[in-house]
Amino acid sequence: MTSRPCWEICRIRAVPVPDKSYHTLDDFEVNGQLILVRADLNVPLDNDRQITDDTRIKRLVPTLEELSRRGGRTILISHFGRPEGRRIRNLSLGIVSPSLSKALNGADIAFANDCIGNIAKSVVNTLKPGEFALLENLRFHKGEEANDSNFAIELAALGTIYVNDAFSAAHRSHASVVGVPGLLPHAAGRLMQAELEALSKVLIHPEQPVMAIIGGAKISTKLKLLGNLVDHVDILAIGGGMANTLLYAKGVEVGTSICEPEMANEAREILTKATASSCEILLPVDVVTLTDGKLDEEPQIVSIDSVASGTRILDIGPASTDRIGSRISDCKTLLWNGPMGMFESPPFDISTNFLARKIAEMSQVVVTLWRRLVMRGSKPGFPTSPLPAEHSSHGLKATASLALRPSNPERFMPEHGEIICHSRQHFEAAFATIRQLKPAIAPIIRTAPDAAAYAGALYLRAAASHSQKSPAEMELVVLDCGDDPSLVLGALRVGWSAFAFTGSPIVHDKVSELIARWGAHLVQINQGPVLDLHATADPIRRCQTWLSGLDQGITSGQRYAAQQG
Repeated sequence: MTSRPCWEICRIRAVPVPDKSYHTLDDFEVNGQLILVRADLNVPLDNDRQITDDTRIKRLVPTLEELSRRGGRTILISHFGRPEGRRIRNLSLGIVSPSLSKALNGADIAFANDCIGNIAKSVVNTLKPGEFALLENLRFHKGEEANDSNFAIELAALGTIYVNDAFSAAHRSHASVVGVPGLLPHAAGRLMQAELEALSKVLIHPEQPVMAIIGGAKISTKLKLLGNLVDHVDILAIGGGMANTLLYAKGVEVGTSICEPEMANEAREILTKATASSCEILLPVDVVTLTDGKLDEEPQIVSIDSVASGTRILDIGPASTDRIGSRISDCKTLLWNGPMGMFESPPFDISTNFLARKIAEMSQVVVTLWRRLVMRGSKPGFPTSPLPAEHSSHGLKATASLALRPSNPERFMPEHGEIICHSRQHFEAAFATIRQLKPAIAPIIRTAPDAAAYAGALYLRAAASHSQKSPAEMELVVLDCGDDPSLVLGALRVGWSAFAFTGSPIVHDKVSELIARWGAHLVQINQGPVLDLHATADPIRRCQTWLSGLDQGITSGQRYAAQQG
């Protein structure tokens, strides 16, 4: 076997790859050749086994279309789930074929129910120039994850050229990633090429300061990545399961959460190296937990030193999210790898979605690397470009909102006014002031669009505890959710029962059936006096002044700017 190909060295160690140190599609004549393309088709499925996000499939299309146009006979190989060397019917890649065909404008996809041996060869040998074949799940064979040389030889025997277009899997020392390119002429696909070029650009001449956000389950798969990043970045924020290992290494209780105790020494070495390199490490200060095995239970937000032994950490909390978000605002270059929590299961995607929105809003160019996140650009809630004006904050109209049901929705008339909050501190100030002054006219508390995702369903549970009331007794709290139905679902799951729309038919059409199914209803809210706490140095004082004036009969429709007074 030869040494690791350049993309894996770059992927694991986070070091730049010099120009033209690797081959691309431009370097090969592919007409008539059997092109073995390592793809990442590990797409998410719902309970009905429907693909919920086909972004990974769509991102393969440029490479596949080019190979077909140039007369290549393309053989797609990929993993799917974690069958651990067993044939599991529900993890067959055959489920991906229809979506792959659709993405390729209806092209026929020949499917082989094995990825090696005579079954695979019989399908591959029928391919004509421009045609495609998809082989069965690589991980049905133990040799894939073990990087078994014999398994790699059998895979390589199917093709004449190897193309890697699976950057999101390139960190793994598996046979299809490391073994096969040691046996065949190999090249980076167009997606891989773009990722390598972006990574090298960021690491060679980044604009300072540089920040990295690293998530995902296991620290062991990204140990070299973390060790090298501390030499390249100024701030390193860590979430997901790997944060648990680092916390464990510092003596913090992590309950039954994903953790690798055997990696504790290596984790401590990373922390020590970061200190020596003047790299600031951001670990969670609060987390979202569930009692182990009780998925129907209400999630709890607790400080990191209050995690109970029988609970599992499933997301970072609002304070941790706010802390990372504030540091993002300070950086000029950002690298992102992996979600902050159990991203595939709302509402534990709240922190990840919030950070994604914040980055999209402030970025001219975002280098979001190693798409463990699946880059949900085609799905509401993860914009891939700066948000349009109707989503921006500071007084512009939101497209939609959802509201925690008050005991008497009809009493919320325009003269009740709204307090617009942009952060956890704003919410705490608003609730504390209302509790203190007990105004005759209760205001609506609304999140600003820039706080939407992270201030969502879970956050308002925390707000309820701050107000010392149960959610059913709270004053009306409105969450601006833009055009993101996933936030509506998350809110429904934790008990929200009233939804207010301010003019978005897109959201209304997508969630109206969902709302009816959960027995929720709509609330009409008309805008009255507004206190926007953006850029307010003392939110409690501003809330006190504003509420006192409102209680004395402020004219409906008058707008109070937080900077005044």
